[in-house]
Amino acid sequence: MAGEYWLHDLQEIEHATLVSGGAPPPADAYTINSHPGPNYNCSINDVYQLNVIPGRTYLLRLINAGLNTENFFAIANHKLTIVEADAEYTKPFTTDTVMLGPGQTLNVLVSADQPVGIYSMAVAPYKSGKIVKYQNVSAIAYFNYIGAKSNGSYLPAKLPKLDDKFAVKTVMDGLRSLNQ
Repeated sequence: MAGEYWLHDLQEIEHATLVSGGAPPPADAYTINSHPGPNYNCSINDVYQLNVIPGRTYLLRLINAGLNTENFFAIANHKLTIVEADAEYTKPFTTDTVMLGPGQTLNVLVSADQPVGIYSMAVAPYKSGKIVKYQNVSAIAYFNYIGAKSNGSYLPAKLPKLDDKFAVKTVMDGLRSLNQ
């Protein structure tokens, strides 16, 4: 998972941001395995698809290779069990959505335990800056159960409302759970 800028030179963005003291420009797009997904005109038919076998559990390595934004990640109707964060084993913690900061990595377990179908995997920014402009289009990929109709529609992932109080409460609840 990753990607913010590819139409701009990253060093120029960093330099211009530091010199101005302001916010960086909005991201060009967000991607999942280098694919922005169907919400972007350039890739409507070029969507990353992870084919899964019903009943199996998968280890996903999530990486926010972005430069400036924290990103939420979720899979529709699936729970994510965090088992590693930034190369540190972690007491397993199960949640609907994770948030990754720039450069952060998470290993999560996800079980293909839902009815056979196509479920979206979604990435969107955590919009915490009041004067910062954000790319307002989520990246979408498909968590595709083997046997699902290929021309069927997908179930959208629900990402949290992008609000500071929710994120702080979620992080604090997660830390309490990890320390128990």
